[in-house]
Amino acid sequence: MKKYIISFSIVLYAFAVPFLELNNTHVFNPDWTPHVRIHEVWQLITNTGIGILCLWLVWFKNELKISALLSMLITGGFLLAYFIKDLYGGSMKYLDGSEKTLLGINIGVLGFGIAFILLLATIKTKTPKNNGVNFFTVTLCFLFASSTFSQSVDQSQWIEDIDLYKSQLEQKHIDLYNKISKVEFENEIHEIKTDIQSKNDVAIIIDLMQLTHKIGDGHTAFSLRGVETHLFPIEIYKVNGKWRVIKVTKEYEYLLGKILVGIDGKKFNRICKEVSKVAQYIENKQSKIIRTGEYSMISELLHGLNITDSEFKARFTFLDDSTGEKNNILLRAISNKEYYGNTEFRFFQTTIPQVQKPTDTKHDYLWFSPIKDAKGVYIKFESYPSFEEMEEFGESVLEFINENDTENVVIDLRNNGGGDFFVGTFLAYYLNLADSIDWKSGVYVLTDKVTFSAATSNASQFRQMLNAKIVGEPTGSNPTGYQDMGQFTLPNSGIIVTHSKRLFKFQDKSTEGVQPDVFIEYEWKSYSKGIDNMMQWIISDINN
Repeated sequence: MKKYIISFSIVLYAFAVPFLELNNTHVFNPDWTPHVRIHEVWQLITNTGIGILCLWLVWFKNELKISALLSMLITGGFLLAYFIKDLYGGSMKYLDGSEKTLLGINIGVLGFGIAFILLLATIKTKTPKNNGVNFFTVTLCFLFASSTFSQSVDQSQWIEDIDLYKSQLEQKHIDLYNKISKVEFENEIHEIKTDIQSKNDVAIIIDLMQLTHKIGDGHTAFSLRGVETHLFPIEIYKVNGKWRVIKVTKEYEYLLGKILVGIDGKKFNRICKEVSKVAQYIENKQSKIIRTGEYSMISELLHGLNITDSEFKARFTFLDDSTGEKNNILLRAISNKEYYGNTEFRFFQTTIPQVQKPTDTKHDYLWFSPIKDAKGVYIKFESYPSFEEMEEFGESVLEFINENDTENVVIDLRNNGGGDFFVGTFLAYYLNLADSIDWKSGVYVLTDKVTFSAATSNASQFRQMLNAKIVGEPTGSNPTGYQDMGQFTLPNSGIIVTHSKRLFKFQDKSTEGVQPDVFIEYEWKSYSKGIDNMMQWIISDINN
């Protein structure tokens, strides 16, 4: 009987596996690199060779133990590789998302699991010689049990971090329980700590991100800043209800403008619902759209949410709405350091023909220029300088306005992630000194969904202080809400947790973002051609 059990196991790994893998799912898979194919064929030849040797040992030399031990190394090696697959981004699913199963269990795990147990049963444990086999068996079983999850931070350290997370937020956040009750918060903390032993680092981080998300303000977050993550090489933006590719690495330039409709066979709209539950820095529907788009490109997050089959690669489905054609493209994630440091991108860029950026600007994010044929000045305000720099800038703007009898001012706060809103009031101070400005209807402020934090505050203030007309989209932050970010670092995981320190009320009435006086969304038809339709409207309004 033992000979047949061992032979059954040998047939599985030495003959059945090559039969199943000598096709386009493995050896001839067009998505596999030549180097990977070499390793695959090497493994098949080695396993088949060992299998033939084991059959010879069983049927011609009657060496059952050594044959069983060699076969346990191969079948057990597969099981170990399966259990630690999350460490290296492995999966038993094919690229189309399908998986061969029997009774709901992957056939490889089921077959090799049965084979391993049967092989184990063939080895006697009475003689001292078997102590080595017993040690091997116990060690391998221990590895199976311990490798079903992986933590670089151990359980006690995570519990220490979670306790500190709770106590520090309660101490430092201005109003932690304004949206989530203390009972709900503490219950979720308890559940997370209880489940720690069965989860890896990514799963624990996702749990804490979900909990932090429920706190519900745009400055409190379980931040991934400083954590090494991997990003897929595209950037998407929701325009006219569709998720368009607006930025890509040079290799995938042909994807610019395409609509993302799915990842690993799952509809992208459904993926967005899952990602939006863990995305951070959300406080209204505008920021929800922006943050969902950003977080949906983090490969570890998608894999941790069971959206992708592999941790560092996924098959993206794009729609070309000009032809109706869909394409499935295998994208591989790159490290965030490489993404932000050494990667060349292609992207859409809108221009304003009536505005020419000066060549001698100190900052790309803060500059001004006359608006051609409009007796106006355009101020690009995409980020915040120091007080001293804004004072210098404000004086320069005021000098230009006075010298040219400028009547119209456009302050562009789009894509401004925030800073110190008191710096922004310096600009308002200097503008207010200019008597030539049409203070009844000549001041405009541009906003969009990426007008965050201090930029939202300044947009609301400019409406009050400068009688500005706000044009564009509602802002990504709320004019009345929790702001002014503080932070602390969890000692073991190194995760940065941010929190709100102040409650600002820049409007009597609470609204989801600063609502524009003139609502204008980005239009894909204009955006794809590099036309700034919001600025186009303002110039038309000035000239009329």
